[in-house]
Amino acid sequence: MPTFEERVAYLEGRVEEHGRSLTDLGEGFVRIDHRIDGLDQKIESG
Repeated sequence: MPTFEERVAYLEGRVEEHGRSLTDLGEGFVRIDHRIDGLDQKIESG
């Protein structure tokens, strides 16, 4: 059975992974938003 410290270290690692995933997801949404803005400008000027 893992020790308390090992369990906490495991959970801390998982939280860090989730934090990175959320950051990546947020950056993806920003890129999508910029692409939509660019397409919107092309349509308006088209």
